[in-house]
Amino acid sequence: MKHLTKLALLALLVVFASCQNESVQQNGPEQAPLRFIDGEVVSDGLMDKELVFDENSEILRSPNELFDAKTNNCEPDIDGLEASLPSQVTVTTTSKPGDDAYFNLTISDDSGFLSGTEIPAWCADQDLSLENNETATFDVYSSYGELPADKFEVPENFDKVNWLLNQSIIGTASPNGLGEYTFGHIQYAIWLLIDDSTCQLCTFLTNPTGDWNIDGNDVAKAQELSDLAMAQGGGFVPGCGQLMAIVLVPEGKQSVIITKEVPAEEDCEYTTVTDGECNGCDASMSVSFSCDCQCVEVSACKDLSNIVLLTADGSEVKYEDLDGQTATLCSPDGSPIVSVWVKAGCFRSGDGPGYGRRFDNPNSECAPTNACQDCTGKVTDLTLNWDWHNDYRVRAYQRNENTWHATKIFDQVVGPNEDFSLSGVNQDGTFGKWVYIFVGRSYYTKIKTNCQINIGPGYRRGVIEVVSGQSSLGGELCEYEPPHNWCWWW
Repeated sequence: MKHLTKLALLALLVVFASCQNESVQQNGPEQAPLRFIDGEVVSDGLMDKELVFDENSEILRSPNELFDAKTNNCEPDIDGLEASLPSQVTVTTTSKPGDDAYFNLTISDDSGFLSGTEIPAWCADQDLSLENNETATFDVYSSYGELPADKFEVPENFDKVNWLLNQSIIGTASPNGLGEYTFGHIQYAIWLLIDDSTCQLCTFLTNPTGDWNIDGNDVAKAQELSDLAMAQGGGFVPGCGQLMAIVLVPEGKQSVIITKEVPAEEDCEYTTVTDGECNGCDASMSVSFSCDCQCVEVSACKDLSNIVLLTADGSEVKYEDLDGQTATLCSPDGSPIVSVWVKAGCFRSGDGPGYGRRFDNPNSECAPTNACQDCTGKVTDLTLNWDWHNDYRVRAYQRNENTWHATKIFDQVVGPNEDFSLSGVNQDGTFGKWVYIFVGRSYYTKIKTNCQINIGPGYRRGVIEVVSGQSSLGGELCEYEPPHNWCWWW
């Protein structure tokens, strides 16, 4: 009997050990009630002992502002912008340094497209010079077009320059504690990206002049921006309302970069689909789909009874009590319109109660796509649910970049079944490898956020459940699919 008891205890120990090993790997949807011992929350036992908390760890950080940019749903008209560029302009430098730029320029051209005063500009060629109050003729090039041969050492990096000029950088703080960024750091970073040399005295990188690198951090801050652009700016193309770099090239003087806002394409035409006959109780009808997938114009030879819109996110919206034989409707939530049912006359499709004739959008770009993806890259955003019946103070930390120094990213009291959201504060907008959750005064659990686990809605760590999230390369996270051999922790 004693022998059997020993065998049973040994079996239980093996099972427990396997569960503990799985908890370490975070493969399962770990779920357990919130437990306390002597007033302190019982953790998962996986706190990284190397994690360092110092005076900066309790400063609540917001997502990196360097990645804020204007976004909208329009189609950028870069071809139209390039077609509007004049071949040459006359440029006068009016300030060096300029207002938050390396130069201010006055530009005139016969078309007026680039004409203006106090235009901010950047040096694109450190080898030559362009002094204040100089006037010269410059050839005009798109930074996305063919540039003159042998003028720029690394022309393939102009996409990164475009990315850099579209970030809200000036006045924001270096994530490594080196101080705030100025126009001088942007200019120096541009040279690092497209030139083979940088300035020696760097007189005009500060205003007042001559103060560059006094604290020894300016070159390092410029290198941070160059590294960011190399990491994030490959293949960047500006969208509507963002800025495109225009390159101005003179003879025997410094080339400069100015920017021009990218316009939206002109309103697009509609594609029309017709069906039915105006005969007896039937009705002929037509549906015109807008090229941006957002609106339809419907007409019929009889009064419209109802119209149903099917959008790419799977929503069906029915419009009844229509008046007359025509109607214009748009997507209620911005999701592309995929199909339309039109009821006028007696035809019924049978696709739903009172649904009429069906018209599918012929534009393949409006077709539904998979709205979610597996976790790819690293996690950037999480919405979590507090699945417990009492309020508690919840704090969340991540590592500061690749260091072991903790950085606070959330600190609030959350209530029963309340959702709360976190965003990564690394330079690339991610959490890095882990998000550490504290309840009350004590560590509770951590969430692996480097996509080694395909986390998503439904993934749990104790009383914390993922509601939604985003990854840096995959977008919206799909629902979590747990393995079959997970264990509980407590």
